[in-house]
Amino acid sequence: DSYDDIVFLLGDDPRIPPEGTYRPLSFSTGRQHTLDYAKELSFSGEEVNSQDFGNLANLPNLVWLDLDYAQLPEEWPAQIANLRNLQMLSLAGHKFREGTFKALTNLPNLETLNLSRSSFGGSLTSLRKMDSLRRINLSGVALREEDLLTISLLKNLEELNLSETTINDTTIKLIS
Repeated sequence: DSYDDIVFLLGDDPRIPPEGTYRPLSFSTGRQHTLDYAKELSFSGEEVNSQDFGNLANLPNLVWLDLDYAQLPEEWPAQIANLRNLQMLSLAGHKFREGTFKALTNLPNLETLNLSRSSFGGSLTSLRKMDSLRRINLSGVALREEDLLTISLLKNLEELNLSETTINDTTIKLIS
């Protein structure tokens, strides 16, 4: 397999990174990577410690981050605010506590948010402050009426996935 310097999947990867002028960055969940120009990164299904998550702040060009079903450190919402260029964030399969979505409002370029198969301990109201948000995947999520009202107020939303949700003919009127 050739080495792909655009997408980095952490874990057991026997490929040797190419030599070059890149600054190395180590993740304890994977091997050393040369990530100065990294734009896409996946921790999907991995256990991510605080140090690894904190190292993401050293990736100024990161625009795509997959954290689906990953075991994240408790302080991840505060640390993710450093990823100012992030455009796509996938958080499928997580249980969110109150205040998590407020931390996401610090991502000024976030256009796509995948929250499929997740559950919320708080509300989605903070998402209203995210003017850049264009796409949300909420498939398989038990949504409340309050959540649907928040979604209806997202002025720049272009795509919304509500498959396998609790939406019915009455509640769909809240977002139409």
